[in-house]
Amino acid sequence: MNRPSYLISAEGVTPGRRVPQQKTLALALAQNSLDTRQKRLFKAAYGKVGVETRYSVLSQGKAAGQTAFNEFFLGKGPGTEERMLQFEAHAPKLAHDASKKAIQASGVSSKKIAHLVSVSCTGFAAPGFDISILRSLGLDPSASRTHIGFMGCHGVFNALRVASALNGPGRDVLVCSVELCSLHYRHGRNIRKVLGNSLFSDGAAAAIISSTKNSPDNWLIAAQGSFVIPVTEEAIQWRIGDLGFEMGLSPMIPQFIKENLRAWLEAWLAKENMVLKDIRSWAVHPGGPGVLDAVEESMSMPKESLKYSRNILKSFGNMSSATILFILHGMMRRKAATPCVALGFGPGLTIEAVLFL
Repeated sequence: MNRPSYLISAEGVTPGRRVPQQKTLALALAQNSLDTRQKRLFKAAYGKVGVETRYSVLSQGKAAGQTAFNEFFLGKGPGTEERMLQFEAHAPKLAHDASKKAIQASGVSSKKIAHLVSVSCTGFAAPGFDISILRSLGLDPSASRTHIGFMGCHGVFNALRVASALNGPGRDVLVCSVELCSLHYRHGRNIRKVLGNSLFSDGAAAAIISSTKNSPDNWLIAAQGSFVIPVTEEAIQWRIGDLGFEMGLSPMIPQFIKENLRAWLEAWLAKENMVLKDIRSWAVHPGGPGVLDAVEESMSMPKESLKYSRNILKSFGNMSSATILFILHGMMRRKAATPCVALGFGPGLTIEAVLFL
């Protein structure tokens, strides 16, 4: 008999350095030798992504004991080693803060956490922030650890799948994602290659998964699904280069979603004896405004269906895998209606989905 899995809590934290979108645009214009046409393209791109505020572990200017963003990325920018040293320096505290919040909000004893699933596609180190969480929160050193690495924006969906398989009576699971996207700032004049600079942000989020429901507000993870859209392998690329991790985003991503999402989703829901009109709320990863528009069009959604996703994108930017837990936190706190479907998109081009009841 399959054990039930409940999302008991979902919490997010950000670094203390808030970065208005206009400051990131000013940095892009100052650091790249752009002609008049290119400046217009950059200004238009930064204005269209739906982001007003983002966060970074790097300070905006010179600060005692802190690395300044504008100095860190002088010239062509630092090498991958320097960027990973920054990840090692900042990820543990964010992981600790997010995990502590999730445990406190859940009402679950930290002594019952038997498994830890960590997630990141923006940094690597061993021992990693999973070990730091284990120590800083006083978790059982016998707790098992699983890392979900380099899965992109849908990494937490993969973590929830692992957590659902591991949880059991007295064996709750802590999921923690840390994404420091600002460490991979790119230089260049090609707006397609540096578009991520206008969109991505830093943040961490954590969740508690349990086989025992301890509040009417807990959400049951009723089903999970995954689908790789055929012949779309090059739509989202995330590769390790000499100057950090290099992202490639195809302008065809929204079109691929519009052409493939609905048919797959209807077939997936049918296996759960449900149809689209049964879904009362949506938690969609905001890969960008074009992705959200494509989901709305594909599903023929009423206006405001993705308000939670758009609000998170506006206020925090795209924090890669951590973002979905920020969205779920807001929806659960405001008692959004269920059934709820959460959707994420990542390299593949892959669709990941979770059905909550």
